[in-house]
Amino acid sequence: MSAGNLALMLADTAARCPDEPAMRWRTGHTWTSSTYAEVQSRVRAAAGALIAAGVEAGDRIGLQAQNCPEWAIIDFAVLSVGAVTVPIYPTTTTSQAAYIVNDAGITLLFVGDVAQRDRMTGAWASMAGLQRIEVLDDLDDFLVPGQHPSLTQLAEARRASVSGSDVATLVYTSGTTGDPKGVMLTHGNFLHQVTALRERFTVGPGDTSLCFLPLSHAYERGWSYFLFSTGAENCYLRDPRGVIEAMAEVRPTTMVTVPRLLEKIHEAARDRVAHGSATRARMFAWALRIGAEFEDRRRAGRAVGPVLRARHAVADRLVLRRIREVVGGRKNVLASGGAPLAQSVEEFFLAAGILVCQGYGLTETAALLTCNHPAAFRLGTVGTPVLGSEVRIMTTGEIEVRGGSVMAGYYGKPAETAAAFPDGWLRTG
Repeated sequence: MSAGNLALMLADTAARCPDEPAMRWRTGHTWTSSTYAEVQSRVRAAAGALIAAGVEAGDRIGLQAQNCPEWAIIDFAVLSVGAVTVPIYPTTTTSQAAYIVNDAGITLLFVGDVAQRDRMTGAWASMAGLQRIEVLDDLDDFLVPGQHPSLTQLAEARRASVSGSDVATLVYTSGTTGDPKGVMLTHGNFLHQVTALRERFTVGPGDTSLCFLPLSHAYERGWSYFLFSTGAENCYLRDPRGVIEAMAEVRPTTMVTVPRLLEKIHEAARDRVAHGSATRARMFAWALRIGAEFEDRRRAGRAVGPVLRARHAVADRLVLRRIREVVGGRKNVLASGGAPLAQSVEEFFLAAGILVCQGYGLTETAALLTCNHPAAFRLGTVGTPVLGSEVRIMTTGEIEVRGGSVMAGYYGKPAETAAAFPDGWLRTG
């Protein structure tokens, strides 16, 4: 990536693709979208408003909300003024949220709605450094002072001074013992991820992704930065329980997911067959077998042949396309991470014409470290290290890693940071 920081990356995309749809969201039963030019305009206003609110470079700004366009607007605005975004999972208990606010030294907290504001206001006495709470549902009111030309100019000057080594975010991970630790991820960490993803996947204007995994985690957030570098559209889903319905409505061409969603779709299909007729069960098994053979030959570059092609056309019309319709049609990229995906589920989707690219990573690597991709994949694996990342397996079996996406350390915890990097390699545990 040529951009020196994430905010400049978005500005570059907005300059290249001003009229391309950047964000889409649902209000009631209606989906509304905004272009890259419109998004960039709101980010500039939000950055100016942050400066008007007294936010300085290096300040930690909290974000506790469900997925929505405003989440990303504030995130990019915070990054624009050289401050640090600290996401808090929206369902985190008040006491856990208060711990993060205090540990990170959050001075300004954005919450999703009035109910979240009221909960956090009730615990304000336990958060010594918190000065202000703003509601994303009322973001337009917050933006008003930031639209003054002098503030937007100042914000642009701040944006130009942010470097790749500057901390972009603190993402708190609970680990297995002790208090949550704030993982310091830099602009350079995420830009490295963007470059690695662009090297493996072809995504751009005309592609649409469904953003349903929490933006408070590094997985969906890093993927979203990648999308915004390419000119693709990100569709925000506040309630992840509605993801299957939303996939049918949005028809995403690309997205990241977790195994449980794919397993539920697989289980539902198998359950319908189990409760149907014997004829339907035989047809289902036959279609998957034909689909698997067709995809195996096609992806290996071997001749398909007229007989197999004709059989596949029938199998696709009767069974396979119905599987694809559940996830909103064919996918340019469908990535799965966070836990292992059963190979039987991978094979099921591949037979239907959808390659699931499994990957591996952790918050400390922002988050992708290895993945399969269309040009090189092996079922039952998490692929190979992405560009600029190194992996080694110790005699104990522990994975250790190093590379451009590896964190700067744990915030305020030098001893824990030193223990994680005994010889320059990150011990993943």
